[in-house]
Formats: sequence, C-alpha cells, structure tokens
Amino acid sequence: MKIPCSSCNQRLEIPDELAGQTIECPACKARFSVPSIEAPAPEPPQVQTTREMKKCPHCKRVLMASVLSQCSWCGGVLKENELQKSREEILERWEKDKQELEYQKRIEKHGKDVRKAFERDIGRRL
Repeated sequence: MKIPCSSCNQRLEIPDELAGQTIECPACKARFSVPSIEAPAPEPPQVQTTREMKKCPHCKRVLMASVLSQCSWCGGVLKENELQKSREEILERWEKDKQELEYQKRIEKHGKDVRKAFERDIGRRL
C-alpha cells in the first residue's frame, strides 16, 4: 500500500504485512502508525427489481412480498393465478406519470411566458 508519512508527507510503499504497526519514515526518521487494512465493504442487499414486482389484483398496489398468500395493503386473499407479473403495468404507469409531469412543466412555462409578454405589453402602454 502507498501512504504518506504523517510528518513530511513523503509517499511510502509499505508492505501489507506492516499494517497496524509503527514504522520509521526513511526520509525524515519520524515514527508513525501504518493504518490497518480494512475489510472490503459488504455487498449491498439485493433489491427486488420491477421485473419481480407483482400487484395485488384487489387494490392494485405493489405487493410488499410476493410470496405471501395475503396482500399486505388490503388483506385480500391472493390465489396463485392472481399473482401476475406487473412489470409492464408499473413501467406504463411511470411513463404516464413522467409524461404528465412534463406536460405540467410545459403548461407552467407557457403560463410564465404569457405573463411576461402581458407585463411587457402593459409596460409599453404606460
């Protein structure tokens, strides 16, 4: 591992075996502790993807756990044939929401543009 001396900032190539020990800098002779080697960070938990998400046929909400025989939201009993993959439905809803948001932004921008034009017109008349 490469680490800087805590005194003179000289970059030193330190063997991993010396991790956690105190060594002497060959450049300035100052003594400092070599940091210990940290264990790699644990893998993040796997998140259920939209491909695996399912919707309750009763309340249409995304099921909290698709292995339960009852909906966590409405308590509706789920039959095996009712547990439908809903990836396409979820993506369609997201796309629809995205389009609605873009439409609302365009309307707001148009409203602001109309107001500015109106204020400029009034300013010229005064």
